[in-house]
Amino acid sequence: MFKPVVEKALGLVDEQLALLKKDKKSPFRVIALCGGLGTSEYVWKKFKEYCQIALNDKVQLVTDERAWSAVVRGAAVRGLDGSVVLSKKAKRAYGLGVHQRFREGVDNEEESFICPVGGKRAPGYIDWVVKKVGNTSFASPSLLSH
Repeated sequence: MFKPVVEKALGLVDEQLALLKKDKKSPFRVIALCGGLGTSEYVWKKFKEYCQIALNDKVQLVTDERAWSAVVRGAAVRGLDGSVVLSKKAKRAYGLGVHQRFREGVDNEEESFICPVGGKRAPGYIDWVVKKVGNTSFASPSLLSH
């Protein structure tokens, strides 16, 4: 199950080594396996083999002895301190197509309809759940087709 992930990770290590050699910089001396996956016996074995064969045993492989509890410790910190992320810029906008109360002179009469609950309605609006940040700003709600 971990084979594709480990192969990808070792490929990234190879890329880093190639960049260091290209820039004539000294190679790294330590690879640290972090998080819960770093305690996997399979992952450790594959990285150890890589260090011995591909890196001539010149790179030390280390892991945090508490790595297995990283998720639990993170959840505890989150529970005690609240969310660490206060806001985040959205790369995409997500909205729901909605209809609104019909407005004379603004909405298209031909597209209007009668809703048993809301009365005369106009389709084609979006209620933005997440707004994209960047050059385009969205008003909530805004017109789709107007």
